[in-house]
Amino acid sequence: SVGQVIPTAVAAGVSFEELGAATATLSKLSGDAKGSLTAVNSAMMKMLTPGSEQKEILKSLNMSYDDLQGMMSESLMGTFQHLFTELEGNNEMLVKVFGSSRAVKAAFGTMGAQAETYKNVLDGMNKSQGNVNEGFEIASQTAGFQLKQAFEELKNTAIELGAMLLPIVSKVVAFVSKL
Repeated sequence: SVGQVIPTAVAAGVSFEELGAATATLSKLSGDAKGSLTAVNSAMMKMLTPGSEQKEILKSLNMSYDDLQGMMSESLMGTFQHLFTELEGNNEMLVKVFGSSRAVKAAFGTMGAQAETYKNVLDGMNKSQGNVNEGFEIASQTAGFQLKQAFEELKNTAIELGAMLLPIVSKVVAFVSKL
């Protein structure tokens, strides 16, 4: 299951250690590693392809999409913490900024009371798997991995294009319906 999420993590600049720490932290809560990976993947995807509502929320926090991307490549946990701090007490906005229920599950499951667990797991992974990113880099050179990554980028682009075209398509459909 990890192999399914690695292309998204690479595209987001999230290290294998952070991916593992987030998944392990969520798995401790739910006992479901595969579901935890899906949730973390959803959170990263939402951060990679924010919709107009998420971009408005970022704008209200004096952040841009590029700021978010930069933060995420530095630290997934740091990005979550920043958003939680900025939107403290406003759970409705937190839910909106993460978009999907799976993404929200990942964010809420690694923050708050779980933040210390996440930090401890990440520290342990950094100490015990220092060479994982090097192995990750070697694996990312394979044709299969590059193809998966290209499909992920294509999917992200298609999502962004769909979000931009939706208002236009809706107007065309409404116009055709009137005819």
